[in-house]
Amino acid sequence: MASGGIANALETRTPLRVVIVEDDLAARNMLVATLQADADYTVVAEFAEGRAAVSAIPHLAPDMVLVDLGLPDISESMSSGS
Repeated sequence: MASGGIANALETRTPLRVVIVEDDLAARNMLVATLQADADYTVVAEFAEGRAAVSAIPHLAPDMVLVDLGLPDISESMSSGS
């Protein structure tokens, strides 16, 4: 049986803030639905384009970003930081 401290920490754990960057709507919707079904995650934003995501991510302060590395503009956006 877990001690009170560990059990309390698990009960009060803050969900991870997730940003999804995926241009395929069906894939994006599947990721959102999967993550929203788990209390350990909160989807804070979704993007279909890399450039928009790269500019917004610093303001959103996510814990995790799921990125489709095959997006046409993601390599350029990530390497230039714009």
